[in-house]
Amino acid sequence: MNLKVITHQNQLGQFLSDLATVDTVYIDTETSSVDTFTCKLYLLQVLVGDVVYVFDCLQFNQIEYIVSLLASKTCVGHNIKFDIRVLYSKTHVLLAKVFDTMLGEVMLHQGIGIKYVSLYEVVKKYTGQTLNKEVRETFYNQGELTTITQEQIIYSAEDILYLPKVMEGEVAEITRQNMLKPMKLEMELCPVVAMMEQEGVHLNVEEWTRLMIQSKQNSQKVAEELRNIFVRKIDWSEFTSLLAVCNAVGIVVRTKKDKDMLSSITQEPFYENYLRENINIASTTQLLRLVRMSGYPELDSTAEKVITDYVGKDPDQIFEKIIEFREQFKRGTSFGQGFLDDVNPLTGKIHSTFHQLGTATGRFSSGNPNLQQIVAGSDYRKCFMAPPGWKMIIADYSQQELRLAGAASKEPEIINAYKNGIDLHTLTASALFEKELEEVDKRERSIAKGFNFAVLYGSSEYGLAHNFGFPVDYTKQLLDNFYNKYKTLKAFKNQFEGAVLKKKYSRTLYGRIRYFEDKSFFPSQADAYRYMNGIMREGFNHLIQGTAADATKLAMCNIFYGNPFGENLKIIMTIHDELVCIAKEDYALAARDYVVKCMNDSLQPFLGEIPSEVDSNIQDYWYKS
Repeated sequence: MNLKVITHQNQLGQFLSDLATVDTVYIDTETSSVDTFTCKLYLLQVLVGDVVYVFDCLQFNQIEYIVSLLASKTCVGHNIKFDIRVLYSKTHVLLAKVFDTMLGEVMLHQGIGIKYVSLYEVVKKYTGQTLNKEVRETFYNQGELTTITQEQIIYSAEDILYLPKVMEGEVAEITRQNMLKPMKLEMELCPVVAMMEQEGVHLNVEEWTRLMIQSKQNSQKVAEELRNIFVRKIDWSEFTSLLAVCNAVGIVVRTKKDKDMLSSITQEPFYENYLRENINIASTTQLLRLVRMSGYPELDSTAEKVITDYVGKDPDQIFEKIIEFREQFKRGTSFGQGFLDDVNPLTGKIHSTFHQLGTATGRFSSGNPNLQQIVAGSDYRKCFMAPPGWKMIIADYSQQELRLAGAASKEPEIINAYKNGIDLHTLTASALFEKELEEVDKRERSIAKGFNFAVLYGSSEYGLAHNFGFPVDYTKQLLDNFYNKYKTLKAFKNQFEGAVLKKKYSRTLYGRIRYFEDKSFFPSQADAYRYMNGIMREGFNHLIQGTAADATKLAMCNIFYGNPFGENLKIIMTIHDELVCIAKEDYALAARDYVVKCMNDSLQPFLGEIPSEVDSNIQDYWYKS
């Protein structure tokens, strides 16, 4: 390995001359922590040609100059989003031309691979070399370093030494799979996501805390109601002692003294008082036993997807209260406190991690904390604030996936509806219930809306019957009416699903592939059916949802790279088909129009005759009026 360590600017001569001869460099950083705001930058490694330059940042104090030079090159790294953020945090210079070998590898296995691929794995795959990752811990586990060891320098150099071969192998495979366009999009998007994470979003801590406390109180109230219902409904006469009751319910009694005491209590009134104080509604074991003892012995789970079938069937509304308790409990505990714990002490903001390939379809996922779990319309969203002097721009695509389904299938009924301003849900309702458009009521439109989206996601008559509480025969008739209305969509969907089942992959209109496991052996015919049905359902869903993700990502890139407002407009969140930006108050109206135009311009090429539409709002907080 040709390695040069740079500690002073008078050692830059060969680096500068080598850098002038290349368009692509390979980089990595070593830091004291993963917090890009508070971490100390120890090393910056740059592979130029066949020379690894390691900048010792504890001694070299011209790192901003070096990063500004790198910004004119294509910078290749593994999980390079982190390096972009670290270097921007220390220098305010953005590396905007990048290739991420982690993203490249994930794209090659989307749907059947993992969401994070380590550098160790890709180096082993493409070069056969084995990296020693043990030294990495020495940057984190020994307190703040004052000197860098030779062992650490060699380790950091090896982290970039093999990146050219990794990138070469990934690009060759991506080219073979005809995914260069989505690959280019993901690489252009990476700096956008880095800056979005780095900007973060303000959280109104006081209001969030108030809502959290309110949710805790609500969950306690519902838990008390459930305890009272269980105590009243269960027949305690069959138990010989309070200890027997505890064993049946699943209340753990640990000491012999307590067991002896509970064994001596044999009167029902004492059972009730004790249980009201000791039943833990948050315990899935206790809850299942109590529900079964309350008249539902057939249940083997209290999971929401199971107990939803029982909603409305119990006179005491046990199942509605269980669902409400869990929602309030979640908001008052891990959900509520978790967000407060994630407020960065230096910036006072939440800096969520956005995984741009976090789902099999190419949609984003979010974590630390997960901003996607905050339901639209909830008061919790109002806690996310624009900074003083700024406004929040909330823009989301109107019926993005339904429009894409109409365009992809070339269904004339859907195309005509959108071109002529006919509400698609009302149009579907008129077909389902065999009525004129003007005769459709709100309930029928709501059912039709559910049908429109459920069909896109591959729901059968059984799934629809379950969701809407209709008899299966009636639901089948509605589904027949749906496909009689949209015959071209049905034919296209059947053809596309058949092709996906045969090829074991699905491709979006932009070229993004989602893969499926190729299985040939199944324990039963039912398992084979579930496997095939799953591939067809998820394959068609990928076409629609994946193309929607492509369009949204294109919009983010267009907003970011074409931004005429400079620092006065910033993207701060992406939630499915919704983008959230902040803009200085004086620029908010013009910035909103710009964001909406970028979003429409990015989706329209996929829609053909169907017009794209974006709903938008300017607020002081994250909320849609």
